[in-house]
Amino acid sequence: MNHSHATWCYWSIALITLAGCASSSETKPARETRRLGLVDQQLASQEAEIRRLSQTIDSLEKELKKKPVASSKKSATSLPLTRLTPEAPNDEDIALDDGWENEPLPAAPEEENAMRAENVIADSRGSVLNHYYRGLHYFEEHQYDNASREFRSFLTAEPEHPYADRAQYMELECHFENHDYGLAVFASNQLEAKYPYSLRLPEALQKRAMAYLEMGQSSTAAVTLRDLLRRYPESSVADSASRLLANLSQDKNTAPGEGWEGHL
Repeated sequence: MNHSHATWCYWSIALITLAGCASSSETKPARETRRLGLVDQQLASQEAEIRRLSQTIDSLEKELKKKPVASSKKSATSLPLTRLTPEAPNDEDIALDDGWENEPLPAAPEEENAMRAENVIADSRGSVLNHYYRGLHYFEEHQYDNASREFRSFLTAEPEHPYADRAQYMELECHFENHDYGLAVFASNQLEAKYPYSLRLPEALQKRAMAYLEMGQSSTAAVTLRDLLRRYPESSVADSASRLLANLSQDKNTAPGEGWEGHL
């Protein structure tokens, strides 16, 4: 009787031990699964925040472009870019400074306050943002070579800045307006490779297609437009891209640069 009872106790202990091992081996994968789930949620939250901040920056930049940059009435090619003082009421009161390259340009108070409120720029790194703003100024003045150099200087100094993708897109615009279509295509490729989450990608793809058309590569342009419509069907340029693609499909003999602008 004692021998049977001892045997029963032995097997009971063995079964309990095996059950405990099985339980611990099953809970470890479950814990790892939950941990990966939490990491995925955190990544999704961070990506959503990045998109929100990008939209905020985009809207701020559009507001900035609507406000004309004051400049001297003298020729822009004969004098250095003017530096605005906060109290200057008009063009006549703008002071010229031969050393403006080494001094920061004051930002518009409304723009500065809005950026601080949204916390979209943590550090302007001294005067590096001046390259970006000077690029916008030169672009508005149709000085595309000077604008392109300023945007390139900004990107070289701060490739990870929140404005970097916009500077890359503006460099694309400079090349396109300068009729350097090969460089425009290259700039669009750089934007897509370095800033794949940029809100400017749909516009960049459309500009790339237009550059291909200007170079007589209508088939490549059509492929680019289809890619744009597949990836960004709800973008602001989707309708114009669709019309341009339909025009290319209806008339494959359209001469380079002839007629396609009217379908945008």
